[in-house]
Amino acid sequence: MTNGLPVNQTGGRDCGPSRFGHGGDRGGKTTAPGEIRGESIEGGELYELKEGSILHVPPQTAHQVILKAGQTIDYLAIKADGK
Repeated sequence: MTNGLPVNQTGGRDCGPSRFGHGGDRGGKTTAPGEIRGESIEGGELYELKEGSILHVPPQTAHQVILKAGQTIDYLAIKADGK
């Protein structure tokens, strides 16, 4: 996290319908192999993030960033293939 103060919700399950259309196995849409995008998730843990925060999201784990109205963030995401 390089800028902003969002909350990240990790875990739980995807909820639909997706704003990207219907599909996927959890109410979202498959956008790439192993990538499902939905409208929101239900359940899980909330983590407050701040500048300098690092958050590890395990593979196949639902997650979302929750921003307040008008809030923006800058961040770096790294996806590693475990092969």
